[in-house]
This record gives sequence, C-alpha cells and structure tokens, in this order.
Amino acid sequence: MTGSTDHTLSWRDQLRRIDQTIAGVEKVLASIFCALVCLLIVANIVIRAARIPVYWIDEAAIYAMAWMAFLASSAAVQSSEHVMIDLFTKNMPPILVKPLETAVNLLLLFLGLILIACAYLWFDPFTLMALNGDTHAFAERTFNFIYSEPTASFNAPKAVFWLIMPIFSLMLTFHVLIKLIAPATPEQETRK
Repeated sequence: MTGSTDHTLSWRDQLRRIDQTIAGVEKVLASIFCALVCLLIVANIVIRAARIPVYWIDEAAIYAMAWMAFLASSAAVQSSEHVMIDLFTKNMPPILVKPLETAVNLLLLFLGLILIACAYLWFDPFTLMALNGDTHAFAERTFNFIYSEPTASFNAPKAVFWLIMPIFSLMLTFHVLIKLIAPATPEQETRK
C-alpha cells in the first residue's frame, strides 16, 4: 500500500483511516485533559499550602479527569488497547479466536447503542428545542435538571461537562462498527 493515494484506497481502508484519525484526535484531547488534571492538582497543592481557599479547582480536576478517561477509553477500543482478558484466547485454537473477537465486538456495539439511547433520554434534546431552549421550563416539564443544575463550586451548567457521555457513546459505537464492517487484515494488525 505504500505509494497509493487516498482515491485508490478501498472504502474499508478509508473507513479505517477515518477511524484512526478520530482516535488520534481523542488521544491528543485525552493528553491535554491529563496535563490539565496534573496542573490543577499541582495548583491545588500550592494554593492549599499558601492557605488560600480556591474551591473550584477540585471540581475542575474531577471533570477534566472524567473527560480524559472517556476520551482515552474510546481511543483504546479503536486500537484494541482496552482492558481485556485474553487468558482464554491465548489457549484457544486460532480458528475460534476470530468468532470470539466478533462476539466481543458485538457486545461492545450493544453497549454503545445502549449508552447512546441513555444519553439521548438524559439530554432529551428535542424536548429542549420544543421549549425554545428554556432550561427552567424543561426542568418543570420533565423533572430533568440536567440543563439547569449548576456545578457545585463554579456557576457553570453541569450539562457542559456531561457532554462527554454522548460523545463517548457515539465514538465507542463508531470504533466498534468499523472493527465489525472493516476489520484490519493480519498485516495491518502487525503494523500497529
């Protein structure tokens, strides 16, 4: 495949390339959030040593860590670097390994679809749009305070920080779909 251009790649190769690009972006963003977590923790240590109360740093570090974890988890699924137990597959005949990997990917796809449905129900975007974005009317009608509940220490809507859930759900599902419809060849697997 060396020397080939994008327009000569098969649709499966193009899908895998898009998948890798998205995972690369997720890894960069996860690294940025990791650095932010470290900076916030160091800042918190210094500020506490100086006996200056800055309450929002703890909460910001928690949200940054959540974004980092979900972005890194999604990227790990794409590259098959996620936590898995391979005790059984190492001792199985090679002919059984591929169907088992497919079964695991189907379970991950099912999980991703459930998470998408849960995020949709939780955020309920169409009801919010029907109410012209009025978050208080949304809370009164649905008893769902996702858009009107502020963070504990800095007055920002929690929904902004919870957006990682639908993002993660969509990206997890996308990565698993690519694994199912455009699986990497053994040569591509060894190049990772």
